[in-house]
Amino acid sequence: MKIYQLNNDFRYQILMTKNVSDLDILKRLGCPLTNGWEKLEEYVPASRKDRPSSDFPGFLPNAPVFGPKAKEIFQDVLEQYGEFLELDVEGRDNCFLYNTLNTLTALDEINSDVIRFTDGRIMDIKKYVFVEELVRDEIIFKIPEDPGSIFVSDEFVSIYKNNVLSGLVFKEVWSNEQ
Repeated sequence: MKIYQLNNDFRYQILMTKNVSDLDILKRLGCPLTNGWEKLEEYVPASRKDRPSSDFPGFLPNAPVFGPKAKEIFQDVLEQYGEFLELDVEGRDNCFLYNTLNTLTALDEINSDVIRFTDGRIMDIKKYVFVEELVRDEIIFKIPEDPGSIFVSDEFVSIYKNNVLSGLVFKEVWSNEQ
């Protein structure tokens, strides 16, 4: 079993928000946003239009965007872990921001390599060690010690690769295999 940190592949197009004030709602990621959600207006900036489009256009590290094909493939697998929020993307079929609601207290802080602030809070995690029992059956999750990251299982990566999707890169951060 392996756990990966989910990242955007910047060889592809990225999205930007038309209204900067819309980014305020994204501060509430991790909490349910479906009720009262109004589509955010997004666009591909001119400096990135020459890049190929992908199934996962880049946006924010803690808010992956799924194109229509990616959403169709992952919807049944991910619906229990979060919510798909529709975006209005200029010049594209609508995309969906995925709000990961599955936050686990699964970091083994003692065996992880962490850098702390003087008050004891975690500043950075150099090496992740997870409590295997807590992540074993999880496909996608966040941890409170690193709210800017999303973690996925090898099952997520297999689905992505088997469907020949594009737009994401996966950094292996933990394995229970020797």
